Order: sequence, then structure tokens, then C-alpha cells
Amino acid sequence: MLARYPEREVSVFYFGASEHQVRPDAAWFRAVDFINSKNNFMRCGDAGELRAAIGRFEPGVPVQLQQEVAGRSFLNLQYRMTADGLERLAATEQILDGCVHQGNRFPVPHAPWGCVEPMAEWLHREGMKGTFAFDVAVVPNGSGTDYLAIECNPRFNGASYPTAIAYKLGLECWLAQVFPTYHRSLAFLQLTDIEYDPDRGEGVILVNWGPILVGKVLCLIVGPQEVQQQLTLELERRF
Repeated sequence: MLARYPEREVSVFYFGASEHQVRPDAAWFRAVDFINSKNNFMRCGDAGELRAAIGRFEPGVPVQLQQEVAGRSFLNLQYRMTADGLERLAATEQILDGCVHQGNRFPVPHAPWGCVEPMAEWLHREGMKGTFAFDVAVVPNGSGTDYLAIECNPRFNGASYPTAIAYKLGLECWLAQVFPTYHRSLAFLQLTDIEYDPDRGEGVILVNWGPILVGKVLCLIVGPQEVQQQLTLELERRF
């Protein structure tokens, strides 16, 4: 598709080798390839391993050192590149089932952009384009809180799709969540009387219905927290 429309702006889930081959952008590809490699994130068991790991980085490469993360809450801090440069898109709280991502909540009481901003600015300088995000652990520390960057996703991620819809509709309070369902066709999903109403600013928006084939759907639930709770219970009943 990229080759068929050379005059169009590139907007892809992930700018990898195949995309770079069709629409060359060396800076963007290098930035994505570097930050996406989990080999560039090291865990060291002692001081000797740490010294050895530090010696593998070239001069000028930004490095973040942190202790092992023991957080139970995680944030997703999304950025995007625009014609005006780097832009903070949204800070959301991740909803997890164990280690499995199940959704995101907006807004959040804490948005620690400062802990990832240097890396975001470095990606900007290196040629990153499109949407990308950082996962950040929230770790209680006595009377305070530490915010520790875990990884960077140099692409669209699980929070991007509901965030894009919420941004376009100007939504100020929402919950995006994956729901299990016994249905295997959209024809049997009943959202009558709970679908999103722009006049009330509340309701349910179907975000990703493809996984219904395996018994899952991603819904965006709009409204204050008490409304979210009511709609969540109703969806669980109907699904």
C-alpha cells in the first residue's frame, strides 16, 4: 500500500524494515530499531555486571540507570510527532490482569512526563515520527512516589486506539477495557440504549471488534467514574 500511494503521508502501526524498504526514511528507521530492541534494556545482578554493561554503550548514547522495579501500578505516557514538533498526547493508567494488558483509564492523578521527556526529546532529534509511548511504573517510596520508565514502544500501542478516538471526540473522562464475550459475531452484540451519546457525554463506543472471533472486544466507556462502573456491569451482563 505504501508503494501505491507515494504522495501520501506515511502512517503505519510500526515503521520497520519492510516499511523502510518501500518508503525509505533512515533516521526514523534507526530510531525505531534502536529503542524497540529489548537488548538495549539490561538487568544487572551486581556491581560487576553493571560496570560491564555500561562499557557496551557508545559515547553520546543516553543511558538510564534504575533499581529493580517493584511497582503494582503502571502508566502509559504517549507522545506524537506533529508539524510543530514533539507533542504530549495523553497520560493513562494501565489496567492489567496479572501481566496482561486489558485497557487504560483517563485521566490520571499523576502524569510524570519529566521522567521520560529526555528520551522523548532524544527520539525527536534522532528522527522519530508518528506515535510512540513509554510504560512507567508507579512505586511507593515512604511518603512519596517514584516513577520509573520501563520501556518505550516506538509505535502505536494498546492505549493508542482508544486515545485517538477520545482525542477526536474531546472526551475528558473514559475507560478503555477488553471484555470477554460468548458472542462470536457483531450481529449479537446489543449496545442499544447504552451507546455513546454526545449530548450527554456518556456511553459505550466499540473500539476493536475483530477479536470477537476469539471471544473478546475492546470498548471505550465514557463518563464519570460512577457511570463507568454502571456501564461496565451492564456490558458484563450483556456479553
